[in-house]
Amino acid sequence: MITLSKKLKSFQEADTNSVTTGFVQAGDYEVLDTKLKFPNADTDYTQITVKGKGSVWICSRWKNSNYAHVIASPQPQKEDNFLIPKKESAEKIIPTAADLFNRINFNDANDTIEESRLVSELKAYDGFSYHLTKPTYPHPLKGVKVPLGPPTQNNCCTFVEGLLVKSWADKFPDFKWDNKRHGQMMITSDKDFFLTCYGFGRERNG
Repeated sequence: MITLSKKLKSFQEADTNSVTTGFVQAGDYEVLDTKLKFPNADTDYTQITVKGKGSVWICSRWKNSNYAHVIASPQPQKEDNFLIPKKESAEKIIPTAADLFNRINFNDANDTIEESRLVSELKAYDGFSYHLTKPTYPHPLKGVKVPLGPPTQNNCCTFVEGLLVKSWADKFPDFKWDNKRHGQMMITSDKDFFLTCYGFGRERNG
């Protein structure tokens, strides 16, 4: 939830040059999405739900002026690093949306990888096309035998597997992958919607 401190103009997109949808009165609103420092460092945009309008975008910050503040949920919450303690009032205001989102990170976790590592692996997929039934991989994967290109073609399942398994295996020598996990990554029919894949992050025992 956020509280708007003043009446604001609303838009169809996160852009003050997009189609306007009227005005949103000061008050509390449910947050659907945020775009912080978008399209530059001067502005934040927040998508909210407004009765009678549906979802709209507002400019929640311009430079040093914050028009929207995140508030705690009125429901009881567990006391931890990310949520507001139950004993505190539901009216407590957190300074800005950016402050809240910046607190939720995994910089100190020891079983995750950096986003930059995933991005760097994308280069291996340059030139790949889509093929549902005869996919190939740009590189071998630990623990399983997979078909390598050429031809350079893959599908959604093999792309995600190739990207994640190589990234985790390169960083963590004890990362485990095998044919069972490989099979769980594959969607083999239009009835196969809910396969579960285990292994991200690492298994430490057995």
